[in-house]
Amino acid sequence: MEIHSCGDERLNTVKITLADPQDNKDTLELDFVAEDTVIGKRWFNMATQCLEDNLQFEKNFCWLSWPDPDRDLDFLRKKLNRCVDLLNKHGQENPKWNGYTIHEKWNDILEYDALNQLHHHFEILMGQVWDISPYMITADDETKYQIRQLNNLVHETQSRLAVNDLPLEILPAMTVVSYLNIHRELFDDSYYDSFDLNRNFGDIFLHYTQTGKTPMEAFTDDDDHVGDENINALRYISGEYNLWWGRSYTEEQVAERKSSLRKWLNKRDLIKSEHPDFNYYVDERGDKQGVGWVRVGRLTTPYNTREELMRKMLTRLNIVKLQTFTDDELQAENTWDYSWADKDYEEKQIELLRPHFPRE
Repeated sequence: MEIHSCGDERLNTVKITLADPQDNKDTLELDFVAEDTVIGKRWFNMATQCLEDNLQFEKNFCWLSWPDPDRDLDFLRKKLNRCVDLLNKHGQENPKWNGYTIHEKWNDILEYDALNQLHHHFEILMGQVWDISPYMITADDETKYQIRQLNNLVHETQSRLAVNDLPLEILPAMTVVSYLNIHRELFDDSYYDSFDLNRNFGDIFLHYTQTGKTPMEAFTDDDDHVGDENINALRYISGEYNLWWGRSYTEEQVAERKSSLRKWLNKRDLIKSEHPDFNYYVDERGDKQGVGWVRVGRLTTPYNTREELMRKMLTRLNIVKLQTFTDDELQAENTWDYSWADKDYEEKQIELLRPHFPRE
């Protein structure tokens, strides 16, 4: 992996303030430094712009693989069933949906195959960033919200199933910072040198700002329902990002993962030509497709052990403030002082998201 320095010695940092969802005064601050690379600097500027533009932060989708006691598997089962029921009701009532129905071809909605089926329905109902589905465009606002919720709940549930009962210190946990109507830029050709098949505790890496799954996600989920057209590796950079709270892979694990992924992609005929280091492949349209993750920042807040820090975070799974600094000078900030625990949370979310939904 080759990473090019941007040659700028200014220190760019991000501060994230967490709070107890039911007590905004119970907070924890985490500091991160942006990578001193071309892509790290560009990402930091875009992350700052998101705050300056007051973009709507996706508060209903932030915590993957965290054992939140208030959002256990039974809670998520009920949420998913309600979501499916509401989407099916709209499919019967909206003539433009032509009776679209999510047929429940499963014994338990929490089965991996059921979740892959549901994610495929989301792909149909949502469409791609570059080609929004007619279902999403013609739905009423409450249903547009449920389409988005279908995706969020599937990913949250998949992440919880994969780690159920694992010790906290080895969880492959993530925090997702994403926005509505985000500005995206196509990858510069040089960005493909920054992909890596490893991540370290506290790393910031670029968010998947597209619809579908990356080759790595589709492979890991063993997803036989996602269409090949919806297996697309990262091709855009935005001011969105994910935080990694899991362990790093050993060199042996990286090599094994690379070999298994290569076999899986070849089996689906998704590799047309291949880079010697397997950092990307080129599809039939000639588009470079990065495999792995792009690190753009890292945690600088001191901690004694991973478990100790994660236990502090576990009772504060609610992002209430984001700030960016350059050489300790504040560049931008934004505050969101509400949480999913509020009784009127869903109504608030729909009202906040309403101006951003696609229209006919």
